[in-house]
Amino acid sequence: MNKITIYLSVLTLLVLPAFAEAGPILRSGDSISVDAAQSLNGDFYGFAPTVSISGPASNDVYIGGGTVTINAPVAGDLSVAAGVVQIHGEVSDDVRIIGGEVTIAELVKGDVVVLGGILTILSTAVIEGDVLFLGNDLVIEGDVTGGIHGSAQNVRINSKVGGDVLVTAQSLLTLGDKADVLGSITYESNGVMVRAQDAQIGGEVRRTDSPLDTSSGFLRFQAFWACISLFTALALYFILRKYVEKVIEESNRSIGISGLIGLGLFIVIPFVSVVLAVSVLGALAGIMLFLLFSTLFLSAIAFSGILVGVTIQRAFKKSSAVSLSTVIGGSIALFLLSLVPYIGELVVFGFTLIVFGGIATVLYRAIRS
Repeated sequence: MNKITIYLSVLTLLVLPAFAEAGPILRSGDSISVDAAQSLNGDFYGFAPTVSISGPASNDVYIGGGTVTINAPVAGDLSVAAGVVQIHGEVSDDVRIIGGEVTIAELVKGDVVVLGGILTILSTAVIEGDVLFLGNDLVIEGDVTGGIHGSAQNVRINSKVGGDVLVTAQSLLTLGDKADVLGSITYESNGVMVRAQDAQIGGEVRRTDSPLDTSSGFLRFQAFWACISLFTALALYFILRKYVEKVIEESNRSIGISGLIGLGLFIVIPFVSVVLAVSVLGALAGIMLFLLFSTLFLSAIAFSGILVGVTIQRAFKKSSAVSLSTVIGGSIALFLLSLVPYIGELVVFGFTLIVFGGIATVLYRAIRS
């Protein structure tokens, strides 16, 4: 998989559910368990505190939960947001995870992109693409065909790596006895790399005290966050479809007013939260207000892609209906806009403020009624 494909595949591959013959499978509840006798024949969306998948999945899998365990092969992409993630089944494409503790024990035929606390790639695993990690500890015991990029407190590599290693290891970068890096190693760290006696390096080793040129990794990270935003939008679309439609309708009805409301709240609420937080009596209220603000604004980021999709749809079909295609297409369009320097970022921020105002208006009317 070349670099351009890496940048965009995390989004463009998500268009496939709109054209798949098998409809999407949605499950939620206190726990989700798919046993070995079951199979998932469509794109699977699961949301529960505990999720266990032991039956094979023929398409993409999207999961949000507390503890997620994958014990069966996934024929498409695997996207997870959870506290603990265990992958003991082969994944035929990319793995994208936000998690506290992530363990990969089997073959991944695409890239592995993880934002989390700890990522451990066991010796039984093989990663045929690149590994991109942002978090605390990165431990790689399994072979990586591509390169390793990212930032962590500690990085340990004890396997074969086919590409370059470009990392920031704040505390320590360690190469174990089984480390065999065919490419070069460029790292930023407070300490000198620890290299075992039998560790092999095919290219150059360079330590820098200046920030690394991680523009490619940053672009992939942007794509990763855009994927998470799309994941959230899809979850909201399937679970709270009527609420999503109300928010988009309100935002569309009066874009200017919604934008002004969103801008006002964006300025006022953080200020009020800080004022309350520094006072003795209002500290708890200030914290709660800021948490509410953060939740609503993050929701607005996810919703903004839907608004973009509806806006594009109106230009061609004169329809403001929210559908799966507007959710996916709008989120991709929003991501592409975010890549345009300055103007694109302002447009994305503008759409987010409009939706933020729409969310606030819908909630206000719900509370009054």
